[in-house]
Amino acid sequence: MTASSIPDLGRELERDLIELCRELIRTPSVNGRDPEKDVAEIVARFAIEHDLTAELLGAEAARPNAIVHCGPPADRVGLLLVAHTDTVPVSDPTAWTSPPFGAELVGERIYGRGAIDNKGGLVAALGAMAMIRGLGPGSCPSPPMLIAVPDEESGATGTLGVHYLKKAGRLAGRGAIYTYPGMDFIEIGHRGVLRLSLRARGKAFHSGSRDWQEASVGHNALTGLAEILLRLERLRFPDPTASDLFADFRTVVTPTTIGGGSGPSIVPPECSATVDIRLVPQVPRTTVEQAVRRVVA
Repeated sequence: MTASSIPDLGRELERDLIELCRELIRTPSVNGRDPEKDVAEIVARFAIEHDLTAELLGAEAARPNAIVHCGPPADRVGLLLVAHTDTVPVSDPTAWTSPPFGAELVGERIYGRGAIDNKGGLVAALGAMAMIRGLGPGSCPSPPMLIAVPDEESGATGTLGVHYLKKAGRLAGRGAIYTYPGMDFIEIGHRGVLRLSLRARGKAFHSGSRDWQEASVGHNALTGLAEILLRLERLRFPDPTASDLFADFRTVVTPTTIGGGSGPSIVPPECSATVDIRLVPQVPRTTVEQAVRRVVA
């Protein structure tokens, strides 16, 4: 086959790829709840069925990486394709118009948790690998390699995925693409991430007591922390220069979780929250941390 056969190969694979995507969505892999092994095994099985080489490798047996080659592992890898096998939680299933793990096919769309982030991207990468393999031996002197990594949604630290594979000497290639669907352009680079844990302490009162009625402000840990979070969300930093790689992005501060209190009639003595901060190179991490400390103070 020649490169001109790629559209034909894509059409031949279309039904298999659609069914693969639906199978992956039907296989829950919510981070922190469902180990990713089942998804990794489905990836490896599909790869082998389509004449690719696959292996599972990881620091934890229940949370392996799936590594896929176009043939026998090559000495020269041209491009690394990366996707992740876990998903974020479903939250309230009743708020979904389609069952979150139903993988319903409506027209040309598949609905379900992970359809885009990132099981659709994983399927796209596998499809690309299968099409390159279908071109025949010697058609790609430096073939790509796909890694499907676990534990990405926990905070993108890559401890079980990219970092593990790097330490194991299994990351090769002259470049990499993180395969996300739903985009009509290629993103170059990625903002940094800084996550903060905040805890406020107050004093417990019965909310119907005279003592609470007469108490000074500052004892309610929940409302005190809420004030801090609202001010943090309003923080603004200098915009990137127009010529920079990150010109379309800025530093964004987002409170994402909050929890506290022990009962409906007790003034919360403790409250905690998480703040997610996306960083751009022009605003150093130290600058952001100093701004956060000023708000807290």
